[in-house]
Amino acid sequence: MASTVRQLKQMIRSALLHRFDEPRLELLLQAHVRALWEEHPWSFRQGEAVLMTVAPKTTGTVTLNVDTTRVDGTGTAFTATDVGKQFRGPGTTGTFYRVVAVTGQQLTLEVPWVGAAFTASAYTLFQSVYALATDVDLLLSVTDQWPLRQRSLRQSNVYDARRQYNSGTPWAFTPRGEDASGTLLVEIAPVPSSVTAIRYYFQRKPPALVDSVHLPFPDLLLVYRTASDGLMVLAGEKPDASSALLAIAQGYELKAAREFQDFQYKDFQKIGIQEAVHDESEDMLWDDSVAWSHDIGGLLW
Repeated sequence: MASTVRQLKQMIRSALLHRFDEPRLELLLQAHVRALWEEHPWSFRQGEAVLMTVAPKTTGTVTLNVDTTRVDGTGTAFTATDVGKQFRGPGTTGTFYRVVAVTGQQLTLEVPWVGAAFTASAYTLFQSVYALATDVDLLLSVTDQWPLRQRSLRQSNVYDARRQYNSGTPWAFTPRGEDASGTLLVEIAPVPSSVTAIRYYFQRKPPALVDSVHLPFPDLLLVYRTASDGLMVLAGEKPDASSALLAIAQGYELKAAREFQDFQYKDFQKIGIQEAVHDESEDMLWDDSVAWSHDIGGLLW
């Protein structure tokens, strides 16, 4: 087990001859952890999770309130979990409105309803945008029965601007940025007509550098890299001792390079050197240039 952040800081302070103040040491360590984390697809960065979609609600009927930002339900099953979903009422436009509050069986819409009034009408309450796991840093692939194709928000709006197509087999996803907490969002299309389990693969975010966290990198790799940079900073600030400080810094840099090479080799043994792998089936007949078309139900080359 690697040392905690607190223990690493103590080791780095000693390597820096106790001449570096705490705030700058913290910044240097954060910078090196981030750089190392993003430098390679380390085994501990790989993750997978399952996104459970939500079935649209259509039970009961709805009536537009005198306040046209509100919709009253009869025989419906609205709950607080419906906040953030999209409401589609009757009419030929098929437009949808975001729900911002639920009070009993009454929905509050983000903006006033602009179509004709309606009474005891059919409706659809659906969700297409979902939050991923909180530690997702980079989304790599999304898979239902087959890999979902990534498309832009512009493409989504061109092909289904009103989000009125439902399907038991979603075939596309669109990254939709982050929510207020920094969690990545993704849109699934077409809107799943039932609960669907969609598996996705990703690279994790680096851990928060609180004192109790164990970092996955070798202690000496972080100590040598951080101390080397710190000594070079000190050499610029202390001209009278710069030669000695630079000599120690260069020694640390060489040791860090050896630690990194050894660590990289051991980690590649766990996951394989991905850049050199060409995905192939067991019979060695198909490689990763084969694609499945959901439109024609066959293979594309």
